[in-house]
Parts: sequence; structure tokens; C-alpha cells
Amino acid sequence: LPAIFLVTIYCNWDIVTRRLLLVMKNRPLWVGAEAGVVEYEKRWISDPSYAAYEGVYLQVALISCSGLLLWSFGFVMLIFFLVRRHANQLDDPSVFRIFGFFLRWLPVEILVVAPDCTSCRSAHRALDGILDFY
Repeated sequence: LPAIFLVTIYCNWDIVTRRLLLVMKNRPLWVGAEAGVVEYEKRWISDPSYAAYEGVYLQVALISCSGLLLWSFGFVMLIFFLVRRHANQLDDPSVFRIFGFFLRWLPVEILVVAPDCTSCRSAHRALDGILDFY
């Protein structure tokens, strides 16, 4: 995958994840009081006419949960596995150009596949230089 594609998805990742979480948000609202007892019912924040986890809200919540799994967790796992797959080639400028943006936040220990390989040692040196810069 091209680097610009991965970086663009990453920059939109936070916005989409927040929207998916907002869709599932609900809160208790006062619905009535009889004989001095106040009744509260959980309602969907986006449209309080719907009760939480019933009818349309349940369908929207299930779609939102699916989106969270695919988009929010799926993209993070995709980046992890792509970086992990190319961990021995990070000293190659063409590979580092694609994944260098994501390496700032990953611990170096995650990237190590074989601690005795030369490629890993040079990748660690390159990564340490970049992290020192930031």
C-alpha cells in the first residue's frame, strides 16, 4: 500500500472512531413520575425518541460496533502486521519511507523479529536517530 494512503487513513481514523462511538452513546432521561416515583429510561442521544438497545437503536448500535471492529481495531492491526512483516527491511529507504510515520509511536521491542539480525540492528539505529530528533 502507498504511504500516502496509510497516512491519510490514519489521519481520518480518530474522526471516524469518535463518530462510531458517538452513535452508540445513550443516557438516562426522565420519562415520567407517578405516585412520587421518578422514572428514568436510557435513551439514544442522537434521537431521544428511541429507547436504548431496542428497535432502530439496536440496529444502529450493531452496525456501529461492526464499524469499530473493522475500522478502529482493524486498521491498527493492519499497520502492526505490515510493520512487523517488514521489520527486517526497515533499513531500506523505500520501506522506511512507507512505515517511518508509524514507527514514532511503536516501541522498538515490537519491531524485533530476530534480535541477532543485522537488519534489525541498523533499523534500531535509524529509529533511535529519528526518535532523538523528535
